[in-house]
Amino acid sequence: MVVACYVVEMKRSIRNMLSYRVTDGLRTLGTVGDYYLSHVSWTIEYVLLKEESQSAVRVLPVAPNHFDFDKHTLRLRPEEENTPLGAAVPFLRRAGKLTALSVLEALGRAAIIEDAVVDDADLSVTYLIVNGGDLFSDRRALVDPRNLVRIDWRNGRAYLATALF
Repeated sequence: MVVACYVVEMKRSIRNMLSYRVTDGLRTLGTVGDYYLSHVSWTIEYVLLKEESQSAVRVLPVAPNHFDFDKHTLRLRPEEENTPLGAAVPFLRRAGKLTALSVLEALGRAAIIEDAVVDDADLSVTYLIVNGGDLFSDRRALVDPRNLVRIDWRNGRAYLATALF
């Protein structure tokens, strides 16, 4: 008797992960406002916490073991300090900015990044969901983020090495 064993990799939409509740294990601290990811390693490294009690925003480091994907929650340690972001870590970008980039492909056609697919195991962005359709049709494709040859964050454009469709 032959038994086949498959390892199922769980993947999540980064947009769906924006609605997660943030807890310290005992109480709800707030909700996820956004994620900061490295466009060098393509992994989520920080979470933007929107606190309920003070209408404040904090940026905290995050790791895969902080997530409870079944309950749509993120458990953080409240003693972790607010992390200053900016000039010290220029390769970190908000996921919300990533999903607003327009993509120019190798043949010159334009598309838009709609979402990103995140691997549960290491919080890496495995695919970008790119829509190259027009007003009346959708033409979606999964693109490996490493196929982006250049990202112009200031002008909101990314350049793809290959053709989409």
